[in-house]
Amino acid sequence: MLPSNEPRRLQPSLIEKILASPTPVTWILLVVNLMVWAGLELSGGSTSVPNLLRWGAKFGPAIADGEYWRLFTPMFLHIGFAHLLTNSLGLIIFGRLVERYFGSLNFLLIYLLAGVFGNIASYAALSNGVGAGASGAVFGIIGAYGSFLFRNRSTTGSMAQSTLGGLGIIVGINLIFGFSVSGIDNWAHIGGLVGGFLIAYGIVPRAVSMPIEVMEEFAGNIYRPVLIRVPALAVIEVLAVSVITIVATTWVIGTAYPIR
Repeated sequence: MLPSNEPRRLQPSLIEKILASPTPVTWILLVVNLMVWAGLELSGGSTSVPNLLRWGAKFGPAIADGEYWRLFTPMFLHIGFAHLLTNSLGLIIFGRLVERYFGSLNFLLIYLLAGVFGNIASYAALSNGVGAGASGAVFGIIGAYGSFLFRNRSTTGSMAQSTLGGLGIIVGINLIFGFSVSGIDNWAHIGGLVGGFLIAYGIVPRAVSMPIEVMEEFAGNIYRPVLIRVPALAVIEVLAVSVITIVATTWVIGTAYPIR
């Protein structure tokens, strides 16, 4: 076979691969939230406090009495369509990014654990009141995205810095708005944000530059970022530490509830 002078076909870049990858967990979570909201509406209304409590909304005294599932179930409940819409938009925008970078299973792990940590923070800070919503989990995946950019800032350079700055502005505006308007559970936002950042920090995929071959005479001179995900053992360790922290924190809060 005669050698060909045609340049070798460029393989898709990391960004191209990420943008082309599917995000099934994001869409499944979106559908679940929509179905649960529809169930709330059909069974008595998504703004009805008794109905929300029946479906597992966060309520501190009930959690202190042993109904610990209320630290998990609220992230699938939403109070009114506007609440569902805003969290759905956040999930679509940031969830798809985080799922593409971290992988579907790790994204689901971050989302669920961050949601629980958000509800724990709310449980500790707010002695009464009924809480519901995926905001803690959504802030958790924003924190995870920030963790990814921070850990890979040496590779991604100015892009990571500018994006981190933009995330900081988005989070800051939301927190300021949350503290200035009644009815918004900012403690769940903060707990989810911090929890998502720390959980993701232990399992952040690393972007490294690898040489690629384009043409024979330029082989090895062109570099392209490659995403390397952490081994399964690291994910198991993060999960174990998170579960231990959740159990210990819930027990400590419960023994001193309500915290003043």
